[in-house]
Amino acid sequence: MSSIEPPEGSRADCLLSIHQSRLAELFLQLPQPLKDLARSKRAFRDFQPETDLYSSRDPAASPWLFWETFSCLEDDTFLQLAGAGAVLYLSSIVLDHLVDGHLVESGATALLYKALYDRGVSTLQDNFPRTSEFWAHFERLNAEHLSGLAAEVEARTKPEVFTRENMIVMAQGKVCPGVMTIAAMAEASGQQDVLRPVEKSLKNLAVASQLIDDVQDWESDVEVGHLTYFLACLVPVDDWVAGERPSIEELQQRINDQWIDVDHWREAMYWHDRAIELMHDIFCPTWTDHVHDKRTLADKHREVAIARHLTRELRHFAPKQATHRSINLSAEPKKSSTRVPRMDAVLDEAVRSALEAVLTSQSDDGSWVDFDLPTVGASDAWVTAHVGLKLATLPELWSNDSLGDALEAAAKFLYVKWHHGWGYNDSAPVDADSTAHALLMLNATGSKPPTSTIDALLSFQYSDGGFATYTPFRSRSMPQNWLVSHPDVTPIVVRALAPYSTDPRVADAINRAMRRMDTDRLSDGTWPSFWWKLRWYTASAWVNAAISIKEPLSSIHWHAGRELNAEWTTDLDAAHLLECSMNIGRIDIAEQVAQHLLRNQLEDGSWLRAPVLRQPKPGVHQPWNAPDDEICYADVSGVYSTATILSAIAKWMSYKSGDS
Repeated sequence: MSSIEPPEGSRADCLLSIHQSRLAELFLQLPQPLKDLARSKRAFRDFQPETDLYSSRDPAASPWLFWETFSCLEDDTFLQLAGAGAVLYLSSIVLDHLVDGHLVESGATALLYKALYDRGVSTLQDNFPRTSEFWAHFERLNAEHLSGLAAEVEARTKPEVFTRENMIVMAQGKVCPGVMTIAAMAEASGQQDVLRPVEKSLKNLAVASQLIDDVQDWESDVEVGHLTYFLACLVPVDDWVAGERPSIEELQQRINDQWIDVDHWREAMYWHDRAIELMHDIFCPTWTDHVHDKRTLADKHREVAIARHLTRELRHFAPKQATHRSINLSAEPKKSSTRVPRMDAVLDEAVRSALEAVLTSQSDDGSWVDFDLPTVGASDAWVTAHVGLKLATLPELWSNDSLGDALEAAAKFLYVKWHHGWGYNDSAPVDADSTAHALLMLNATGSKPPTSTIDALLSFQYSDGGFATYTPFRSRSMPQNWLVSHPDVTPIVVRALAPYSTDPRVADAINRAMRRMDTDRLSDGTWPSFWWKLRWYTASAWVNAAISIKEPLSSIHWHAGRELNAEWTTDLDAAHLLECSMNIGRIDIAEQVAQHLLRNQLEDGSWLRAPVLRQPKPGVHQPWNAPDDEICYADVSGVYSTATILSAIAKWMSYKSGDS
């Protein structure tokens, strides 16, 4: 069944035809001036409806989209409630345009609104006694509708109040008259329990639709001086109030620089997803298909916007003979501009072999894929961000065309996977760790991360200053111990936020997070890890975070009474210790660890995989103290470990050659 047209000759189709005839008859009964106004497009200013008001079939107001849920109603009851809902919804459209100033004949328009509203209420009164619970919902929805319109009026006179929250209130308020139809049918059919999820689904779709309208109509909105949330993200409020609005060309440049259109398309898809999820337990395929269709269309627009931005961003890349699949590691690596590096043959071969193993494992779409968890499968976005970061921060002497092509492809992949942040994969919610790694990787390659990524990361900060992997807002179904600050995630986020510390909000977030460096430290001088069964992962992360914010490394040194105990659990753990010991000046330990890693490298350039990615059980907040309450997984492809170890050895080689 189409989301608008039922199968020809079906019961739903027959009822829809009767419904349309009754609406047309209703408008014929209006006084002539109101009838003319309802039919006339000339009465509208800056708004040209595609059809006459009385033939409007706005899907948001159509009970036929919920046919499977309410087809149990008798024909006459269904038609009466559908008719009442339709005229109430149409009256809300008239009121909306009256408030917008779209209608020229305001006096006649007010009368048309009252005629439609009174007719709808009268029909509902014929079906529900005043003692019915329906009227409580009616009054509530009516109040929400008026609140949304009031918020819109206030935003027009006080642009500074045009926030995301107010946009949501406005959008959800506009659909409330349509929800009245659902409330009536739920009450009449004895299915009161479906009202809440259906109402929320309708409201979420309304927000998605508002975001899309704002993106698609922004130029015409600028021309008529109509402020929207999209424009509020582009134009400083003071400029809008003072009338010093940028030109359309200037605004287009801001969109090009900040990718705000992509942000809005993705947020629209987020609201589409919420609308679909809410209907999970209700059999209503027509509505679900309708929302899916809208989401698919939004996704296509998003892809077009990303492609347009990427084309512009990548113009500065010179054409290359080889693609990122063509790997040439036989060419000499770049030499230092100040000296010829003293190459160690063993280190040189180890780095070459490992780099080839990582580059050849890259997928055609630019991703690297590894791990394979029973609950969510393999990771692409998170692993790509991590591997890309390790490759992007290799010493300059290892730069070549093959590496550059691989990083360019990985950056494109991450742009496509962005959804107000990044997650483990498409099946998992956005998380702070994946988002921080992606932000680090994009910045390391000179790419422009979406502007709202910083706000997304800040939203993960917990009350104790640390950063949680997930947030309740995005991940309500996650165990509670996954929604609190984690000692191994916090330093990664600090490092990712460091380049933005001129922003007072970011500076404050970093200052609060840095307190965790001392608070989380264990008695042996290391730091625990929630997600990793590794001794040195978090220590290495804190060292890198301190370097990124120019924190004196003396605060991390293992001083008297806290001597560094150079023990590691796996080759991956050894790589973190190697990088950590180099950065704090413990070259004796670095030499020992590097020799171990060189001895353990496999013939294919990789290293042994080990089950070190921990999945703590619900309720376990300190899994490092509860080894029996954890399940650990290995990187089955070995690309995660190999990229990490490769990075550490390459930096050690650069250090030994005197090129660091």
